[in-house]
Amino acid sequence: MKKFVHIYEELETMYLGKPQGMYPTYMKYLGWDSEIVTYNLKNDLPNEVRGVKIKKIKQFLPFLPNENALKFMKRIPLYWYIYKNAKNIDVMMLYHLTKCSYWNSFFYKLGNKNGKIFIKGDFDFPEFQEEVEQLKKKPKTLKEFFRKRKWKKEFKKRFKLVKMMNVFSVETLASYEGIKNYGYGGVNVRDKLLHLPNGFDLKFVQENNIERKTFEEKENIIFTASRLGTKEKNTEFFLEVISKVNLKNWKVVMAGPIEENFKIYIGEFFKKYPHLKEKIIFPGFVRDKKKLYSYYNEAKIFMMTSRGEGFANVFLEALYFGNVIITTKVSSCEDVTDNGNIGVIIEQGDLKGYVKIVEELLTNSNLLKEKHEKTIKLAEDYLWENSAKKLDKKLGENIDE
Repeated sequence: MKKFVHIYEELETMYLGKPQGMYPTYMKYLGWDSEIVTYNLKNDLPNEVRGVKIKKIKQFLPFLPNENALKFMKRIPLYWYIYKNAKNIDVMMLYHLTKCSYWNSFFYKLGNKNGKIFIKGDFDFPEFQEEVEQLKKKPKTLKEFFRKRKWKKEFKKRFKLVKMMNVFSVETLASYEGIKNYGYGGVNVRDKLLHLPNGFDLKFVQENNIERKTFEEKENIIFTASRLGTKEKNTEFFLEVISKVNLKNWKVVMAGPIEENFKIYIGEFFKKYPHLKEKIIFPGFVRDKKKLYSYYNEAKIFMMTSRGEGFANVFLEALYFGNVIITTKVSSCEDVTDNGNIGVIIEQGDLKGYVKIVEELLTNSNLLKEKHEKTIKLAEDYLWENSAKKLDKKLGENIDE
């Protein structure tokens, strides 16, 4: 049996339902011997999940700061594990194309020259292009000089890794086309490139007998799930939109851990808008996946106001349960809304535009139902089994070479 090992340094339980856990899980379903290797600093992981073994490594001198050579020293046990077990690993999966991934690959190849490396990109092409352009600029200050020197070292290792890797996946069509046409900083990676969007965990739904509700069975709920109150999620803007919408017989459910400072903000918000206290529900961080999916299943609309996102899992969960997606313009928004034809994309900071579309959907049940039905259909394109099969085929071609 071929062995698929994902090296992810600081895995937590919450990541098991994300790509970090889903690729090993679905490769296991396809017949691979799957394993995840991690430090598990929070000691919250089991030894096995859905047939995927989890190997926990202890850091060397974990109290050392994560800086330069000290960071390298802390990883020595991981490097040793990779080197020692390399010959038994057919494919090593790594998250992000970085200097850290380079060193993991270096020790893997040292122990297994014929081993295959799969890099899961989590990649935004415009952001990458901006980084490359920054490297070309002359530093104007001493701070910029040292920052540029650091980034040059980083990219030197990245370019070496590009040559070592066998498969490089990106999530969005825009990033796929960008890399295909322009390469990775000028390096041609077409033969290694795959468009692998993140997916929805359909097997979990099937194994737990979760039935997807029809539009008529759903409730008038706007739902969101995120780390509430962080800068990236821009939850203040979310609440500002809601404060200007006439909710009528609709409610809002905002699931996820709440930042301490944001709890104060929520208190002030309800003082200003006391009529919304019974309309907005904060269930907190929902660890139980079945319970989380019940919120999606009951809701008709999924709202996101983030300043930036990768290929967010919440979008795919919303798609599967037929939630019409309203989102600010972030990476992957074009993919999960069919370029705004099914869901709705709002420019960053466009409060009036956001309020207008929310009110339109809340008052136009026929439009909302039409978008719901199209959303369900689009969800079929975003299943983990689809991406896993595509990866399996590519890796099979490489292994058979």
